Amino acid sequence: MCKKIQILIDPSHKNWVLGGLFQEVAFSSPDFFLKPKLISNVRSKYFIQSLITVLYLRFSKNPILFSSVTPLMNYLKISKSDSSIKILWFTHQYGDFSNETLSILKKVNLILVHSKNEAAKLIKLGLSCPIVPLVGAIDPTLFKEVSVEGDKIAIIGTPTIRKNVDILANFIKLNPHLNFKILGKNWMEHQIWKDFEKLINIEYYEINRRVYGDDLKDCSHHLILSEVEGGPISLIESVASGLVPVCTRTGIAEEFLSECGYLAQLLDNPSDFNSIKIKLRNKYSAGHKLYAAELAKGYSIFRFSKNMKAEIEKVLNSKVLKIK
Repeated sequence: MCKKIQILIDPSHKNWVLGGLFQEVAFSSPDFFLKPKLISNVRSKYFIQSLITVLYLRFSKNPILFSSVTPLMNYLKISKSDSSIKILWFTHQYGDFSNETLSILKKVNLILVHSKNEAAKLIKLGLSCPIVPLVGAIDPTLFKEVSVEGDKIAIIGTPTIRKNVDILANFIKLNPHLNFKILGKNWMEHQIWKDFEKLINIEYYEINRRVYGDDLKDCSHHLILSEVEGGPISLIESVASGLVPVCTRTGIAEEFLSECGYLAQLLDNPSDFNSIKIKLRNKYSAGHKLYAAELAKGYSIFRFSKNMKAEIEKVLNSKVLKIK
């Protein structure tokens, strides 16, 4: 029998979407995955813990699943001559690939990505390892009820540049008759907060955990204006909660919303505010929302873990990478 897969995550992810996802993956398949461990950079308070983990893995030679490029990069900086089998969950790339990132990707034996579009980008790089699209997952038990009475527009995530925060702020300012609910972390530390705290049509909730259906019960829509997304998992969560998405063509959006019957909710330009308002006014029946919610709940941790396990086993059982 093959050795269990050790999952390594970045400390910044442990209480956020990626950390929660891989905690659930390990819990759902304990016969195949070991509990996630943190792997940090040398300046982190977790470095000693990371160093011990790296030394153990070099001795045990367990295959390693990295939850993103960051923990992979940190691992390779500590363990420069490592020969372990490496599986990467690749979320997204903002901007061009650096030479350092390309060098790191070439050391991976299997890359799993959220979407077909992201897979196509990586394939163009000429990487020799398998690159497999595998849409992320939610815990369907957290989304038991479908929102039917809300009127707020949900914003979920962190205020990073790729999420077009400035465009979002302008849209909120120009539409004081619309109410917004932001669920995320570190927004009050961002420069945009000086503008946001003056607006009366924004509610903000700092969260350091996964999103629950109850968090969205007073919302009707989920607005995503991002230029690049590694998923987003929040899109699946909001649809599972009965919300209607309005989303740029990023990550899994086009293929997922096409499946849900929400293709008309895709945005070609995040700055086209008229188009956003039209899509916010689009009507969908309660039956449609329920159908889409049930479909989204099908993207479960169990399904994700099962499919991930199958793809990893293909690599582990190959003649070249057979584990003794």
